[in-house]
Amino acid sequence: FNDHMTFLLRVTFHDDIIKKAFLQLFEKYASKEDYTSLLALSIILIHNGNYKKAVNAFTDFLGAIEKSGDFQQHISNFLILLMARKQFHLAHQLFENDRYQLKEKIKPVFFALMKLMHEEHPKEFKRMGAEVGETVDEVLAKINALKTA
Repeated sequence: FNDHMTFLLRVTFHDDIIKKAFLQLFEKYASKEDYTSLLALSIILIHNGNYKKAVNAFTDFLGAIEKSGDFQQHISNFLILLMARKQFHLAHQLFENDRYQLKEKIKPVFFALMKLMHEEHPKEFKRMGAEVGETVDEVLAKINALKTA
């Protein structure tokens, strides 16, 4: 799902008319019972610049996906996209929500965010263990690649 969605967005989301059409479609048909439609809606909202709505849709997604085994990859991809759009504070709010324990579940993404927010959270990045350092670099590379998408 993530690879297909990323391809679709890269191909189509340079056209504002198509972006708005996708948004209207997913706002109409996204279902709280279908976590993939909630994830798609949250990603489409980011591409339309509706960051707070994207986080709200993503919070609904988190509630729906808790029972699924796809939890970590989908969440990582969403947060990486949010960070590529320089929405660091919104990403940080999601990590601060204790219900989902994202700091523990996706440590490399959290520490990538802390590296990007090092001026505001200088001690957090220093707590990173050496075992996740290479993965954090990979996350930062994905963020940089998505800045232009």
